[in-house]
Amino acid sequence: MFNKPFNFKMFSLLLITFLDTLSLNIITPALVFVFFDTNSALFPADTSQAIRSHWYGLTISLPYFAAMIATPFLTSLSDRYGRKAILFVASFGALIFALCSGISILAGMIVIMLIGKFSGGLCARSEPTALAALNDLSPSHRKAVNIGILQATIAFAAFGGPVLGGYVTKWHFAQLNYSTAFWLAAIIAFLSIGAVFLFKETYIPITENRLPVLQQLRTLWTSALLKPISLMLLFQLAWSTYYQFTPPVLKQYYHYSPQAVGWFIGLIALWITIASLYGVRFLKSFTNDAASIRYCAYGMLGGFFLTMLGYIAPHYWLCQILLWTGAILIPMGDVIAYCLIVAMLSEIIGKAHQGKAMGLCFFLAYSAWGVTALLGGYLAGMHIVLPIMIAPLAVLLCCFI
Repeated sequence: MFNKPFNFKMFSLLLITFLDTLSLNIITPALVFVFFDTNSALFPADTSQAIRSHWYGLTISLPYFAAMIATPFLTSLSDRYGRKAILFVASFGALIFALCSGISILAGMIVIMLIGKFSGGLCARSEPTALAALNDLSPSHRKAVNIGILQATIAFAAFGGPVLGGYVTKWHFAQLNYSTAFWLAAIIAFLSIGAVFLFKETYIPITENRLPVLQQLRTLWTSALLKPISLMLLFQLAWSTYYQFTPPVLKQYYHYSPQAVGWFIGLIALWITIASLYGVRFLKSFTNDAASIRYCAYGMLGGFFLTMLGYIAPHYWLCQILLWTGAILIPMGDVIAYCLIVAMLSEIIGKAHQGKAMGLCFFLAYSAWGVTALLGGYLAGMHIVLPIMIAPLAVLLCCFI
C-alpha cells in the first residue's frame, strides 16, 4: 500500500494527465467535420475529398513531427531540472493549440491551425514526463501495473473527450462553425496548468550529470534496446494508422454523425481503460512478457481482420457488428503491449535516466504517428479505407520479432 505522500503525488500526476488528454481528445469529432464537412468554413464547399484528406493528414501529422524533435530534449531536461517544469510546458502547449484552432475555424484560415498544431507539438504532451515521474515512484515489480493505471486514466479521458466533443461539435453551429469543442478544450487545458501547481516534485536532479543532451542520449544505447524499440515502433505504426483514420472512415464511408463518431472513438478508449487496469495483470499472472506481447499482436490482427470484413457492406448490420468488435481487439492488444514494452525500456535504462527513457519511447511513438498521419492522408485521398487496410502489416512484423 502506498503511503500518503505517494498517494498525493500519484493523484496530482493522474489529474494532470487526465486534463491534458481530455483537452486534446475532446476535439477529435470536431476536427473530422472541420475538414470533411462541406458546411465547414475552413474550405470552399466544392473542395474535393482528396484535397481535404491531404490537408487533414498534414494537419494531424504536424504536432507529431514537432514533438518527435522536442520530446527527447524536454524529457532529458526533466532529468536535469525535475518533472514539474516540463509538465507545465506540456499543459501550456495544449492551451496554445486549442486557442489557435478555435481562431482558425472562425477565421476560415487553416494556416493559424497549422501554427497552433506545430507550436503545441513543440511543447509535447504530459504523458512522457508523467511516465518518467511514475517510474520515479514505482518499484520494479509495480512498474508495468502502475503504467497500466496511468494508461487507464489517459484512456478514460480519451473516452469522455470524444463523446462530449461529439455532442458539442454542432452546438451554436451558425455562430461558431464547429469551433465549440476547441474553446472547451482551451478551458480544460487551462485547468491542467492549474493542476501542475498541485504536483509535488518526484525527482531530485543529479547535478553532476551535465553532459550535452545528445551526448547523454548516445551513452544510453545498448544492444538490449533494439528489440523493445523495434516492437514499440511497429505497434505504434499500426495503432496510429487505425486511430487517426477511423474517424474519417466513419464520416465518409459510414456517414456517421458527430455524436456517433464520438461514441465510437470514446468506446475505443473505454476498452483501453479496461485492458490497462486488468489485461496487464492478467497476462503477467500466467505468462512472461514476450509471450504476452505476442498474444497482443495476435489479438490486434484478429481485430483488423474483423474491421476489414466490416468494410464489405457498410450498411449491413452484421458488418457494423464486425466493425465495432474489431474496435475492441485492436486497442486492447496495443495498450497491453505498450505497457509491457515501456516497463521493459524503463528497466534497461537506469533510474537516473527515466526522462530520457520515456523520451526515447515517445520519439518512436511520435515518429510513427507523424509518418502515418502524413502518408495516410495521401492514401485516404485515393480511397478513404486504404490507410487502415495496410496497417496490419506492421503487426505481422511484430509476430516475427
